[in-house]
Amino acid sequence: MLISRIAAAALTLAVIAGFIFSSFAGSPEEKTMPEENVQKIIDSVYLPESFLRAASYDCMGKRKNSLEAVKAGLENAANCFELNVAFKADGTPVLAENEKYITKSSDTLEDVFKFVSEKSGNYYFIINLTGFGEFDVLKELCEEYDNYSKVYLTGVNDVPADFLYSELASFMKLYSVSDVDLTDSEKCAELASYAMSNGFTGIICDIGCMTEEFANAINDPHCGITYYVSGVESEYDIYRALSFSPYGIVASSPDVLYETMRNGGLLNR
Repeated sequence: MLISRIAAAALTLAVIAGFIFSSFAGSPEEKTMPEENVQKIIDSVYLPESFLRAASYDCMGKRKNSLEAVKAGLENAANCFELNVAFKADGTPVLAENEKYITKSSDTLEDVFKFVSEKSGNYYFIINLTGFGEFDVLKELCEEYDNYSKVYLTGVNDVPADFLYSELASFMKLYSVSDVDLTDSEKCAELASYAMSNGFTGIICDIGCMTEEFANAINDPHCGITYYVSGVESEYDIYRALSFSPYGIVASSPDVLYETMRNGGLLNR
């Protein structure tokens, strides 16, 4: 199944390469995708059944790193939530950019898990660890709310491999990529290989540096890991992200992502 997906994704990239990255109208702030390119993307894209429509940590312009943003995502067609998580002095995981931003009113990770658990459907979480603390508490929460198979950890690029395999072995881990030049095919292949060989189940790449070369490297049959695109803010970004046939997209407006997929007939492919 994975090999067939890889082959399909590689074919997608071959079909749309050459026009998607250079053809747009409008200023850099207001790029629009030409209609003919939109149709080519829709016709060529391949998405898995488990595709993640992830709400960013500031979804729909709500307060960053808050339960309010999670609720906005849930109300706007998200099936996954991006969370920045830091640890209080007592070990409690809370939503915060890092320890400096923790306040008495910071929503806890348990607040989020409890709220989402009361809703029908399967929901996932991309948890970006902005600090390190009592991982036992994180594990206990995941066990209590049956979320081990629904949590992806990011922010662990520099964690020693032995720690990843011991303390964080139960979690799916994504290697984070941003502010990197991904135009060199050889370097892209090395990065993908590094992530796979160091215990990461996938890669999450910011839309700002995502390239055809990197997507090709990840889609190589010898790589065999999943990948997700984050930082998606506009409709243009959505089409560009979809063109890579990722396993999920992190968007500030998941409702626009959902409508784009629905209108293109991509929801049930």
